[in-house]
Amino acid sequence: MVLTEALQADSEQLTGQLRPSHRVFYFGGKDNTYERCLLNEFPTDAKKSLMSEAGVARMR
Repeated sequence: MVLTEALQADSEQLTGQLRPSHRVFYFGGKDNTYERCLLNEFPTDAKKSLMSEAGVARMR
């Protein structure tokens, strides 16, 4: 039962990560610069990955 509760908590944490805004950054380019910006939501591929992980955690 403890494992089930832990996996449920993990899946809730993962789905909770989809909502808040977050900062992304990038190093590189011709001048090797540091760029950053604040996104209001996760990119679609990151959402898909997080939801897959949350689904796996809920199935176990």
